[in-house]
Amino acid sequence: MKPEAEDAMGGAGYYEGFIRERYREESRDRAVRIGTLAALPSIPIVFFFTWIDLGGYLQQVPFTITAVRLYCIACALLLFAGSVLFPEMKRLNFRLFYLFTTSFLFVLSVRVGFFAGTPHYERVIYGTSLAVFIAFVMLPGGLVSLLPAYGVATALMIISLAAAGNLGSHWTTLVNPVTLMAACSVISQLQENDRFRGFAASLTVENQSALIKADSDKLEAINRRLMLDMVLARQIQYTLIPVKAPPVPGVRIAGMYLPVDAIGGDYYDYITFDDGDRLGIFICDVSGHGIPAALITCMVKTVVSSAGAEKESPSEFLRFINARLVDQVSGNFLTVFYGIYDGKKR
Repeated sequence: MKPEAEDAMGGAGYYEGFIRERYREESRDRAVRIGTLAALPSIPIVFFFTWIDLGGYLQQVPFTITAVRLYCIACALLLFAGSVLFPEMKRLNFRLFYLFTTSFLFVLSVRVGFFAGTPHYERVIYGTSLAVFIAFVMLPGGLVSLLPAYGVATALMIISLAAAGNLGSHWTTLVNPVTLMAACSVISQLQENDRFRGFAASLTVENQSALIKADSDKLEAINRRLMLDMVLARQIQYTLIPVKAPPVPGVRIAGMYLPVDAIGGDYYDYITFDDGDRLGIFICDVSGHGIPAALITCMVKTVVSSAGAEKESPSEFLRFINARLVDQVSGNFLTVFYGIYDGKKR
């Protein structure tokens, strides 16, 4: 494989890993927020069922089986405290959320063995199945999150049935919750894949939009700088153009300079003589527009200003200008008019 292809594959793998990590973080943060909201109301509910175990129609329940419900309360309190007091400890809070979400499933799994053979066994199996579904709804991550929880719950149900001596006669009743676990695991993974694809697509669009906006901001800043430079260049070019014509007896002369672009290749000037009766009129048009043409007009201005006696003769003056600019205009050319107005000979 070529190094370029390896670099491209490495970059793609890094980007996919970045997306997965960000998706995992956002999924966990959302799950912790939901779990924190569910933690508080779950505490009085668990206390209610504990009270029923202790003083209601299930007085025959051993205290150890009843006290195991306190595990749910402890997990709920820890999750709420961690989310409120240490919100920056995201990994710890997600672990507390995981313990809280699976606590009902684990507690009910432990109680399966004790209630086997009693009138309340079906109710416990139903509650265990409900806890399986709750874990499916609340836990993000697909199989990665559900398989450990469902595996532990299945093991607890089998161990509790064996400890109570009811495994041989009641193991078939575990088919319903175990089948539900398998179905929830498959569906959860399919949903996880679909959610990740949607998240990756939205993140890609978000990144592209951010890049487009960043490029747009850069282009806008460059355009602003260019506009300022063009305004400054126009002001400088306007200083090359005479504001008004020198006074010449018997005639009035006016000129106006309006380039097509902000700056251009048009240029005119007045050339005075010592006798005061003559006035040279110089008009120049550089091929093209914009900055290149404007730079050449600056060169023309310099050459015109440096001329001496050549100004007395239009032909000599044009030869003078041509000799100095012919190799300096980078493929451009100049169209020039130069004439001398003589007030005495008009």
